[in-house]
Amino acid sequence: MYKKILLFILCVILFTTSFSQNNSISKETQEEFVQRQKDLIFERNKQARENFLANLDKINSDSVFVLNISQLAFREFPDIERFTNITKIIAWHNQLVYVNIKRKNLKSVTSINFSGNDIKNIKIGYAPSLERINFVGNNISKLPVRLVFSRKLESILLNDCHIVRLPWWLKYKKSITEMCFSGEEFLIDSKNFRRMRNLTLLQIIGHPMDSLPDELCEMVNLEKLVVARTRLKIIPKDFDKLKNLKVIIFYEDDFDEIPKSCFNLPRLKHLDFYFNNISYIPNEIENCDSLQELFLSFNKISVLPDAISKMHNLNSLYIHHNNIEFVPDWINNMDSLKILDMGYNDISELPSLSKLYKLQSIDFQENNIETFPTEWFLLPKLNVIYMFNNPLKFSKEEHLLFTEGKNSFNKDKGHLFYGDNDGAVSNMKTIKTKG
Repeated sequence: MYKKILLFILCVILFTTSFSQNNSISKETQEEFVQRQKDLIFERNKQARENFLANLDKINSDSVFVLNISQLAFREFPDIERFTNITKIIAWHNQLVYVNIKRKNLKSVTSINFSGNDIKNIKIGYAPSLERINFVGNNISKLPVRLVFSRKLESILLNDCHIVRLPWWLKYKKSITEMCFSGEEFLIDSKNFRRMRNLTLLQIIGHPMDSLPDELCEMVNLEKLVVARTRLKIIPKDFDKLKNLKVIIFYEDDFDEIPKSCFNLPRLKHLDFYFNNISYIPNEIENCDSLQELFLSFNKISVLPDAISKMHNLNSLYIHHNNIEFVPDWINNMDSLKILDMGYNDISELPSLSKLYKLQSIDFQENNIETFPTEWFLLPKLNVIYMFNNPLKFSKEEHLLFTEGKNSFNKDKGHLFYGDNDGAVSNMKTIKTKG
């Protein structure tokens, strides 16, 4: 009995050791592979770098306004000591690890792009005209302290960096209005959100969070909020204090319903809940008087409530990939609609839409529609109709009408794309009217 136990323990130890070694070897191999690829790119761009540096030496010191070294695999930032009129530095997709740019070379610089490098440490001198800086895809863990003196700085992009905590001085930088983050390391907590309270645009992507801190509601200047690819399902109870919000995008999150506080924002024009778990649209949505674009595709919605008919400024409705079976008649009264996308549902009958004179695009592909309303061709601004993969049944006259283009679909050009499930119409057809 004891021998069996000892043998079992020995097997577990051997398996664990082997697994650990394999993981270590696998990790080392992966790192070596990445480094080999970088070395190949570095060698492949050797001549291009040499040519660039040779040309740089020939240029007059006051003649360089845009320094562009993108995609040349630089590992060291070029010497720009004699150039003092540069307005833009573009250095994306290199292999830079350390960068130091002196004050005198930054006096006219308005934007810097270091995205897609390996930068761990960056020093930037006083840049009085700097407005935008892009650190996307680097290894930096903190912002250069000299940015505190850049009085015109508006936008900082920090996607896929190692920033955990924002510096204290950010809360005093009223000029900074745009910040973007992605990845798991950035802390979604009260301190970071207080330090961003002057923002008008905030973007958070790919963070494993299910809620936002209450301090978000202190960002009263916020106009655009993007939270995507997270587990977010709860927003702060005082969310409707953000009265300046114009755009809300909760893309590929985990909402079961649309928070009703979203409907109390008087300036809201764009509302996006693509790829969530929403099963119904609350009637309170009719309070969104200013809403122009509504994106609710890839959810579980089965009914369009009458409340939507009261949204008289709505010009784009995207609600494809849901469970809708019926298109209500009141949709014909939404005379501001320009785009109606209800593809990939379970719809079997189509409305006339005869009053929607501003309509430009209609999409009802992948439904169960048999009869096509030819009166759509009379809509003056309609350019495109998508009807792929519906069991459409046409009379001989209609078939000739569609294939020969004998219609008044549009004064210029019109396109109808359709395909029959049972093969009666085997190819995509395009209708073009006479010019």
